[in-house]
Amino acid sequence: MSSLTFIRILATLMLLCFTDFGDFLESRHFVINCRRFHAILDNMIHVWIGILSWIIFTEDPFGKCQDLIAVALGASVIDLDHFLAAQSFSVDAAMSAGKRGIFHCTGLAILISLVLFRLKGRSSALLFLLAVIPHHLRDAQRRGLYVLPFTHQLDTPPLNRALVRLLLPLVPWVLILANHLQAGNPPTISRVFNV
Repeated sequence: MSSLTFIRILATLMLLCFTDFGDFLESRHFVINCRRFHAILDNMIHVWIGILSWIIFTEDPFGKCQDLIAVALGASVIDLDHFLAAQSFSVDAAMSAGKRGIFHCTGLAILISLVLFRLKGRSSALLFLLAVIPHHLRDAQRRGLYVLPFTHQLDTPPLNRALVRLLLPLVPWVLILANHLQAGNPPTISRVFNV
């Protein structure tokens, strides 16, 4: 087994454990009662899930720090739309906004990734999806997926926790396969797992 394969498998297991640990922390009484701490903790969990997803995805986990930072920031910045939806800079208003912000719209994220692919190339589009899709999936446990902007007719009901646990670690692996396919390298076990 190559060191890259070992790192990817370890990061996948860490992603599963960290997601459960983050949900455990968020369910604690002291977190629930302090809305600001809950908002910061939730956002930091999104950042760490983005970082672990990037470690799984990248072929050089100890290089390209700008990509790591971009994914971490992307996973975090999504939550700024809570303030836009609340039309306020108040954390309390943002957390109790009745409508969802545009950055949480999965259909829009896919459209943006297609535009990025066309304008900036495959790498930018995949990094964008790596930052956004895990964030949307984790949030979908509470509110479902927000599919299309400006309408909620296609929104899903909240996703089952087990389904989210299955999908979260699959996202970077599916993007690895998409990267190989787009590069013209048919995905084989040896290419994906670098064995």
